[in-house]
Formats: sequence, C-alpha cells, structure tokens
Amino acid sequence: MNAHTPLSALCAAGLCSSAALALPQPFIDGVFDWQASDPLLAADTNAPGVQIAAKDPTFVFSDGLWHLFCTVRRQDGPVDTQYFCFKDWKDAGKAKGVSLGLHDQYYCAPQVFYYEPHELWYLVYQINDSNAPPGCAFGPAFSTTPTIGAPASWTKPRRMIDRKPDETGWLDFWVICDDTKAYLFFTSLDGRMWRCETGREAFPRGWSKPSLALKADVFEASHTYKLKGADLYLTMIEAQDRAHNRRYFKAYLADRLDGEWRGLADSLEKPFAAFSNVLQAHPWTASISHGEIIRTGVNELMEIDPHDLRIIFQGASDDEYRGGNYGRIPWRLGMLEPTTNQPARNNAMEDPTADLIFTDARDLAINGKAFSDTGRFYSRLPLKAEGVVPPAVWSLAQQPCGITVDFWSDTTVLGADLELECEAEGPPLNTDCSIDCYAHDGTRWGWVGILKNLKRPRTTDVICRGLARTRTRFRIYLPFAERVKSLRIGVEKGASLEPAAPATNKPVCFYGTSIIHGFSARRAGMTLPAMIGRRLDWPVWNLGFSGNARMEPAMAELLAGLDPAVYVLDCLPNMGPDLVDERVAPFVRTLRAAHPATPIVLVENIVYQATYMLEDKRGGWGLKNDALKAVHAQLVEEGVTGLFYVPGGNLLGTDGDGAVDGTHPNELGFYRMADALEPVLRPLLDR
Repeated sequence: MNAHTPLSALCAAGLCSSAALALPQPFIDGVFDWQASDPLLAADTNAPGVQIAAKDPTFVFSDGLWHLFCTVRRQDGPVDTQYFCFKDWKDAGKAKGVSLGLHDQYYCAPQVFYYEPHELWYLVYQINDSNAPPGCAFGPAFSTTPTIGAPASWTKPRRMIDRKPDETGWLDFWVICDDTKAYLFFTSLDGRMWRCETGREAFPRGWSKPSLALKADVFEASHTYKLKGADLYLTMIEAQDRAHNRRYFKAYLADRLDGEWRGLADSLEKPFAAFSNVLQAHPWTASISHGEIIRTGVNELMEIDPHDLRIIFQGASDDEYRGGNYGRIPWRLGMLEPTTNQPARNNAMEDPTADLIFTDARDLAINGKAFSDTGRFYSRLPLKAEGVVPPAVWSLAQQPCGITVDFWSDTTVLGADLELECEAEGPPLNTDCSIDCYAHDGTRWGWVGILKNLKRPRTTDVICRGLARTRTRFRIYLPFAERVKSLRIGVEKGASLEPAAPATNKPVCFYGTSIIHGFSARRAGMTLPAMIGRRLDWPVWNLGFSGNARMEPAMAELLAGLDPAVYVLDCLPNMGPDLVDERVAPFVRTLRAAHPATPIVLVENIVYQATYMLEDKRGGWGLKNDALKAVHAQLVEEGVTGLFYVPGGNLLGTDGDGAVDGTHPNELGFYRMADALEPVLRPLLDR
C-alpha cells in the first residue's frame, strides 16, 4: 500500500478496523461538501493600532463558554494573540478581544488545550524575537494558566525547542498526544510536514530531532486530530491553488501519530475544503485557510467526532487575498458544516445560486468608464474632479450608470452577487437599483433579465435560467441609482466564462442632465445612451448628472481630456436662456481646441409634453432653444466646424405618452429619442 491508497481499499484488504467501517461516507471516499456561514468574527478596525485581520483560530468549550484565541494583525506592525469569550458562535462578533500581552513583537498561530497530567491550560504558538541569539529568534513557545477565562493569567513565553533545526524551516506548530508520547507537528513551506516527539512525562521539553512525516503538495498549517470511535488520526494541511491564487485544505489519515499518512482528500479535484466544495449563501470568501476542527473535549488527545464535523476557518475574497502583501489580507473567521448534515441548505429553492461559480466582474471586461483613475472602481469621474466640480455632480458620479460588464459564456443559468453601498435599513429597492442583463444572438441585442428581490445591502440570486448551451455574448449594465461596492457574476460549474474583447472604437460621450443619466428609466439598460450603444453596437460613456450638467468650465476641461468619437451635449433642461448664452460657446470652444475634428452634437431642450395642449407652458423651453440656436449660429460664423444640431420638437413625440411626468422620459420617450439621435450619430461613426 502507498500513501495514496484510499481508505475503502484498505478496508477491503482487511487492514482497517471495524470501528473505521462505521465512519461517515466522506471518511471512506474522501468526498466532502461544506456550507460556510457568514463571517463570524473580523478585525476591530476601530481598535488602537488599526487591526487588519483576525486569523489562526484555536478554541475550546469549557464551563458553558467558548474560549477563542486567534492571531490579530495590526497595521502598525505587531502581530498579537487575542482572547474572546462567548456562549454561542453567532455571538462571536460581539465579543471584546483582549490582548494576552505575551510579547511586544510577534507571537501568533496559537493552539490551546488542557494538559491533564499538569492540570494546566497550555497555549502553544510561534514567536519571533529579534533580540534572541542567531538561529533562536523564531520557533515554538508556550504559556500556561490554571484559569482559561483569565487572559492576564498566562505565563510569559517559554521556548519548547531552543534552536531551529539545521535541516529544515518551521512554522505553525501543533501538539497532540497519545497514551505514551507527545508529538509536535509543523510544516516548512516546501511540501513537507515534520514530527518531533517527547515522553508524556518530559512534555513540554525533551523533543527529538525532526523526522519527515509527510511529503506532498502541501504548504502550511497542519492540524492533527484523533477520530472518536476509530483507531485513526486525521491531519488537515493547507495547500495552494496556484491556478486561481487561493488557499484550500487537504486531508490525510494515519493509524498512528508516528505512522504513514495516506491521502483522503488530497487534491484540488477532491479537496478536504476548498472554494469548489464550499457553498455560501452570501459569498464572502474564496480561500479556505488556517482553521481548527471543533473538538469533543479540551485535552491533549485532540479528539474530534467524525459524525459532527465543524471547522472554524479564516477566509478572504479573491480581491482581498490577491492584494499583494500577505500581512495586509483582512482575514475573517467563519464556520464550515457538512451539507450532508443539513440537506435543506443545499436546496436550490432556498439557495438558487448554490450550484453557481462566481467571478469578480472586474476580472471580466469593464466598459463605459470614461476615466480610469476614479476612487471607487465603479464610479465615473476621476479623483482630481473632487472639489472642482459641483458637490452634487461629484456625488452623482459615484453612481455607475453606463458602466457595463461584458463577457462570453455558455452557461444555461446566469446569476449575480451585487453589493451596494447603502444602509441595511431603508425603503425597498426598485429595479433602477439593480443590474440589467442583455445577450447578443449574433445579429442583435435582446433583454435577458434583472437581479430581482433586491435586499439591502447585498443580493445574491439568479438572473435567468434556460439559456441555450451555446457560447453567448452578455452585457450587464450596472445600476444608475445606487453606488456599487462589488459585483460578481455566477455561471454553472463547468461553464465557460471569459471577458469580451476590449472595445476598439472610440466611445460616444454623452453629457447631460437626468435625461442622459436615465433617472426616469425603470431599468439600467433602458437609458438613452444604453439604447444607442446597443443599436449601433458601439461603446458609450454616460456622463449624465441628474439636476445638474450646467456646462461648468471644470466639466469642459474634464471632457476635453477624453478622446471620444463624438460628443453629445444635452444640457438645456437644467439651464436658463442666460446660462445658455454664457456657457455653451466657451464649453464648445474648449472641446474644439482639444479635438479639432471630433463631431459635437448639440441637442435642444425637449418639448415638455403638456405644452402641446397648454399654450401658457411653452415659454421656458422655447426661450432656451432660441438661445441655443443663436449660439450655434455664432459658433458656425466663427468658423467652428463639426457641429451638428438636433431640434427638440419631436424628441419625445407629440402625444404626451413619452414622459412619466410631462418632463422626464419613460421607456417610450427614450426609445423615441434614440430614433431621433441614431440617424445623426450613425453617419458620424461610419466616417
């Protein structure tokens, strides 16, 4: 038999105990499936030193309370271990962390247990002391206390082994005992797990030289347990998913702590716990990292019940994990429970996205962003505009109207995970706060669906089912009435998902009021720029700002810094005749100075719908349009070329059906406006 012989084969060969035959099926075939909780505990970002991460959990249940110890990384440098106490894991996030204060530089990755021969609680951890002699700075240390609930009672650190072994590196130390010996396991970041041992009477000192316990594609954080009711030991070890830049756990079994370890769930295709076999009702983590299994007791035997398997682990999203510096990852703690224990959690009616694989939208093709140097990723103006443009414009620019996610997929089910920057409490969210999805059949764009049942601040749901199993081009429009914190796209397991090719044509730049912004549309894909973009199959920028767009000089400079195919200026609804006289010509001159040949389309004020029947309502828009005609004539006389003029008379039609309130277009009104603008824009783009 070799290290990869499955347990089922060993049992068939008569080499497995009868107790092992009663193990749950995952311990026989190595197929595990988990359900992850939402985050249970995160770093206290308001604490002194600014905490970054809560990680490396270890815990026991004693005297009716959970006693949790975990690493807390701080922005100002020190790596600390803190203590938390609570009655239920759902209340862990409310518990106040208390620093143990055992070292002023670095002590972390703890393990806690009660060593019965000494009648003391032990905390084993790794320590790094820059004042120690060469070869002695980093290594395993321990502290003890008779009272686990008194965090100030732990003794100062003492070394378990004085000097690092010459033959290997070491980290993530773990103690487990059998009847006669104590074993110290650790990893070395090179695919090897090591074992030292000492007599029970000599613990916590007297360790042997390291022996190689396991060599495999593993990385760090090996945690080893005795299986209750079986003469078997389980070790779970963290591994690297290099293809996706994530962490996950493998699992191995052995008959003895000093015996041979054989693979149980030891590959990315059949992992112990990984992104691929962990369901999340509200996805928050892609890495399943450094965790501990809940034990049946508190002592040094480290016994777990294979029939009641739960893991407290550290997790982080792809964006958080891939940020660069490991020490800056904002790890949080969550719980894994087997789905086989709770089949309802895997019910597609309760979690319709359970079978979907989610990808951050930023890993796909993002279009519709006129500026790249924005603060928020999903916003529309550059950081340099803050404090320069009117505050209302800056605020509205944080809404990502016109920004799209474009991709190809052959999925038959499409879902999304949308997180908005809105309060948890508030009025119901309408469809204008949702994403809006279209697909291209090779000849035209057609509507697919929206993300329904919106919740504050996060919604994870299916957009549509029943798509054809063919490679299809999709476009998702982001909301135009809310700020977006994050968006992930979900497709079926095994389905393709790839970014659409970057747009090569220069976009059409729309600048205007709420009519361009799209505030009166029911869906993000029904705004005027979105309609024009699909009709012409051409990229567009939506720089509409509801209640604003008064052609401020600062906006002229910002737009002049772009390089579009065409400028479309539709600003008159929020400008009076005097402001038209004052600002339109300088605005156009600024654009023309930067782009001598780029077409500029001037759009008149729409004819407000009731004015066709009520004569006394006609004055306002008529005066503004007269002013625009005069400015246009003046610019032409000056020799400004490339100007195109769109009258406002028939933009919404004459029957009053094109607006929701006589002023703001409804979908019919936007459709009619697109009918009027398309024949103006198409020949300009064909040039």
